[in-house]
Order: sequence, then C-alpha cells, then structure tokens
Amino acid sequence: MRAYRILLPLLLAAALSSCDAGNMYGPGPGMNYAGSNTAPTMYGIAFNPPTITVSSGATVTWTNYDSVAHTVTSDTGVAPAFDSGTIASGATYSLMLTLPPGTYGYHCNIHAGMTGKITVQ
Repeated sequence: MRAYRILLPLLLAAALSSCDAGNMYGPGPGMNYAGSNTAPTMYGIAFNPPTITVSSGATVTWTNYDSVAHTVTSDTGVAPAFDSGTIASGATYSLMLTLPPGTYGYHCNIHAGMTGKITVQ
C-alpha cells in the first residue's frame, strides 16, 4: 500500500507532463479563433496560439494557465492601444476588438519573449 502512495503521484505527473499543451490548452498555431470554441491561452510562457483571427467587434478572452503572471499589451503603434494589466495565474482577460481590419501585434510586459498577433477581419 505504501508503494502505491509513492508511485501513483509519480506516474500521474509523468503522464501529465507528456501531454501536448497545444491540444490541452488551445488551438495550435494557425488555427482560426473565429468560430472556435477554444479561446487563446497563456501557457509555457507563450501565447497559444501565437496568431488568432477574429471578426471586427469580437470579444477575445485569454486564460492564464501558467503559474506566473502575464499581461496582454498592444505593441507600439496599435491604436487604440490596449493593456490588460497583470493577469494572475488562473485568471482571464477579455478584450472587445474595436480595431479596424488588419494585423496587430501584442506582447507580455513581464516576459519579453511572449508575443502574439491578432488579425481582425
């Protein structure tokens, strides 16, 4: 019985670590967010998927599945600019996109390597 108490958590951790985060936490790169039931996420210190396509006027909601905080902040030159502020682990941020059609970059102010793009149609 004691061996199960030790081995079961280890086996569970190994099984979970082998899961494909792209399938577990959101659509893979290049998938269209519009019409999808899966919202973009923050996982593995990355935006997943890194590029989303939405219709003008759509509301996009990011969920932070990382254990650290993130932001969703428009790149310089995006007008109107947007900034989520700090999004804690497990929290969400929703944004209604009132941007004209085009492709807009965004990033995390906390993690310089976290970048994404929104294409508004």
